[in-house]
Amino acid sequence: MSVITFPENLFYPVGVHTCALIVKKGIKHNTDNNVLWLKCTTDGYIVKKGVRKFSKNSPNALGQVENTLKQFIMDNNIEVQNIPELQKSSPIDFNDKLLELIPEAYLDQRKITDEEIYEGIDRLVRENAAYQIRNNLGEIINEN
Repeated sequence: MSVITFPENLFYPVGVHTCALIVKKGIKHNTDNNVLWLKCTTDGYIVKKGVRKFSKNSPNALGQVENTLKQFIMDNNIEVQNIPELQKSSPIDFNDKLLELIPEAYLDQRKITDEEIYEGIDRLVRENAAYQIRNNLGEIINEN
């Protein structure tokens, strides 16, 4: 069994979150069997002028995991490289009270660098300052 989260714009212009569940008909899934969890937020396409077009400059996570998916469908016991936020092979956690069959619940998170933390803090401070300035200017304008 495999579960894949697809890109948000896969069925553009319809804005739906798409997830696929791949099972083999007539084959029981044992609780200890591995499931291939994939999160493919990019597929090599971009939206340009209201149309999805292939772009060789756009990342393609779907293409990156295509061979792994094909091999896993043929044999779910293959060794799958754990790539944080992209792919992982592990059994379903049936003991989880909030059981969700989506890759985001099973994939490992990548480690955030110090630089990303500092950039995030800087962005939040700037956004907060801009909000405060807009808010105060709005009060001054309304008084006059």
